[in-house]
Amino acid sequence: MDEATGRTAKDTVKVMPTQIKEALDLARKEYLGNREQQPLDSRAQHARGASAAMADHDIPFDAQSR
Repeated sequence: MDEATGRTAKDTVKVMPTQIKEALDLARKEYLGNREQQPLDSRAQHARGASAAMADHDIPFDAQSR
């Protein structure tokens, strides 16, 4: 928080486009590696659990709430 203005301070980080690309490539490789180690039924069970958890809450973009 900037005491002079009362606003939240922001940090700016400058990166090269190649750094972003390399980070995304690495993250994707790790994701795919972890995904291959986890069986399909386990991933499906996790997705069902997440879906059920979301069903218990208000959906911010459903047609009825507009």
